[in-house]
Amino acid sequence: MGRNPGPDPEKIKRIIETMRNNPKGLWTMEIARKTKISKSTVHRYLNTFLKEKIKEERSFSDLVKLYTIKKKKE
Repeated sequence: MGRNPGPDPEKIKRIIETMRNNPKGLWTMEIARKTKISKSTVHRYLNTFLKEKIKEERSFSDLVKLYTIKKKKE
């Protein structure tokens, strides 16, 4: 059987909920720790499936980026 193709809606829900609870922004590692989802999965979801909802607030390097939820009017 296996899993269904595409993103896991439960993981998306957990990432968005965590982002909403931290409006000042979080790094990928912090999101992974709070959601208990692997860092690579969080990174892939942020850059692929949640690109329209998440904003890269600050980038300290290519490896360290601070993400926030986009405001509705952005």
